[in-house]
Amino acid sequence: MPFPIEDLSRPFRRPSELRRLVEAVRAADDKDESLWVEWESTLDLTSQPGLLHLVRQILGFANRDPEVAAQWCEGNAYLLVGVSPGQLQGVAGVDPQRLVQTLQPYLGALTGVGG
Repeated sequence: MPFPIEDLSRPFRRPSELRRLVEAVRAADDKDESLWVEWESTLDLTSQPGLLHLVRQILGFANRDPEVAAQWCEGNAYLLVGVSPGQLQGVAGVDPQRLVQTLQPYLGALTGVGG
């Protein structure tokens, strides 16, 4: 079964588009994770292991071959936390600015982190 969204040429930006992406992940198959989308049903975004997992995923997205990455969402990638096929659990709220500040030493000047 292909990923539940047919047109993956444009990035998801608006809240309604991001909601559609979350719903698609929930309807997806476990094997649908790819070079442009990853998900974690649960992840503690305040713990060191959780933050290091985010760093690894973001660096993995950043190190994709640009020509290959451009095949999906104009080269954007998405890491969704709190959703997985068949589940929508959510996560405890975190301050996005604080999260970005915490990740910044690991990621340097990568653009697009945190919006």
